[in-house]
Amino acid sequence: MKIRLPFITLTLAAAAIAIHLVPGLPGHLEFDRVAIGHGEIWRWLTGHLTHFESNHLTWDLGVLLLLGSTAERESHRRFVRTVLWSAAAISAAVWWWQPHLQHYRGLSGVDSALFGLVAGALLRRGNVFNAFVGTAALLGIGGKSVFEIATGATVFAAGTAYVPVPLAHLIGLAVGLLMAFTPERDSASKGATAREELPSSKLGSGAWTGYGTQSDEGTLRAGARWINRQRPSRTSVGASRIVDLGARFRDRTSAAAAGSGPRATPP
Repeated sequence: MKIRLPFITLTLAAAAIAIHLVPGLPGHLEFDRVAIGHGEIWRWLTGHLTHFESNHLTWDLGVLLLLGSTAERESHRRFVRTVLWSAAAISAAVWWWQPHLQHYRGLSGVDSALFGLVAGALLRRGNVFNAFVGTAALLGIGGKSVFEIATGATVFAAGTAYVPVPLAHLIGLAVGLLMAFTPERDSASKGATAREELPSSKLGSGAWTGYGTQSDEGTLRAGARWINRQRPSRTSVGASRIVDLGARFRDRTSAAAAGSGPRATPP
């Protein structure tokens, strides 16, 4: 059984550790309101990879590795979209709705987005157990956010250099849920595109209806059959020639048999 490693999750974790270990580097990459105002817009994304303390980094990385590896293996495309959109949306929310925050660091907002993505995937599966687990998880993170808003204290990470930003967690959670329920351009849409490229006038309405609900493989097979009908292969041409020769041989044999019947003996 081939195990697919969550490459992007591991890369983000390694980048966060490296940034934290290089002295002075977090200050050049964090969300800094003044620096962003002067044009350093990369901080909108890189700020999520910076952390204030080792305890802060440890909690964020633990959640990232757990949820990120799960989400990335489930759907690589959804995972990438969730990380990018949540990072941008959280920074925008902090910029517009938290004007008193001059600096922002941490992956907790992106972690909340991955939490929403995984919980949404459980709800999307439809069975009772997964729906129960997904709902309980969403209620849990909602209660955590309410506690942080009411007390101004963190639930898990403990540090004196920073305070929780519940807005970032709620925005991230909303983005993750949105991505979980956003349809992907999967093989069905590709199959529809491939079917539209086949000339319906040649296939006929009956054939079109028969192939309209097939997968990509069925559509390609239908197209191959149509092409073979329009341009016979060497095998089919050879078979036709053999059949033609057989028919000629049969006709000649029949004619010879008819010409060699009983003859009259001269008196």
